[in-house]
Amino acid sequence: MKTALTIITLCLLSLGVTGQNLAKQRARLLDSTTDHVAEYLVELAMKNSQIASSENMSKQLDFTYRRAKTAYLDNLFVAGNLNEYSIKKDGQNDPLRGATQFPRYNIGVRIPIGMFINNPKETDAAYHRYQASIDDTKTIKSGIRKQVLVLYEGYKMTREMLTLQQEVVQDSKVLATRIEERFEKGEASLEVYTAATKGYNAERARIITLTHELEIAEAQIEELIGVKLEKALQEARK
Repeated sequence: MKTALTIITLCLLSLGVTGQNLAKQRARLLDSTTDHVAEYLVELAMKNSQIASSENMSKQLDFTYRRAKTAYLDNLFVAGNLNEYSIKKDGQNDPLRGATQFPRYNIGVRIPIGMFINNPKETDAAYHRYQASIDDTKTIKSGIRKQVLVLYEGYKMTREMLTLQQEVVQDSKVLATRIEERFEKGEASLEVYTAATKGYNAERARIITLTHELEIAEAQIEELIGVKLEKALQEARK
C-alpha cells in the first residue's frame, strides 16, 4: 500500500517537473516576439489619460512661462496730453491765448523700479515650474512603461502555467481513472484510490486559481493600454 502511494506521489511530482521543463522551452521560443509585443503595449499605454493630463499641465505651464517673459509690459504706463489751443488751428481761437499755453503737448511714461527685480524672478519661477512638469511627465511615462512590461511578463508566465497545468490535469485524470478501474476490480486499496482522486482534484483547483490570476493580469494591462488585450495582441502580431 505504501509502495502504491509512493508511486502515485512520484508520478504527480514528475508531472510537475515535466511541466516546468516545457515552460522553459516555450519561454525560449516566445522570446523572439516578446520585445515587439511588449513595446507595442507600451506604445498604447503612452496614450493613457494620466499621461495626457500631465502633458496638458506642461502645456499650460509653458504658456504661463511665455507670458511671464513679457509680463513687464503690463506694468508700463504711457500717458499723453494735448493743448487744444496750441494744436487746434482755426479762426475761432485767440492767437494770443494759444501762444501763451505751454506746453503744447506732453507725454509721460511710468516704469516701476521693482519690475526690474521681480519680473526676472517670476519668469524664473515660471520656467522651473514648467521644467518640473516636464520631469513629472517623464517620470509618469517611465512608471507606466515599467508597469506594462512587468504586468505583461506576469501575464505571459501565468498563461504558460495555465497551458501546462491543463496538460498536467489531463495526465492526472488518466492516472486517477486507471486507479479507479483497479479499485473497482479490487486491485487497489481505498487509500490509494482516495489519494489519486485528491491529487486530480488539487490539479483542477490549480486551473481555477491560474485562470483567476490570468484574468486579473489581463484587466490590469487593459486599464493601462485602454483597449482589450486580446485585440492589442492581435494587432501587435500582424
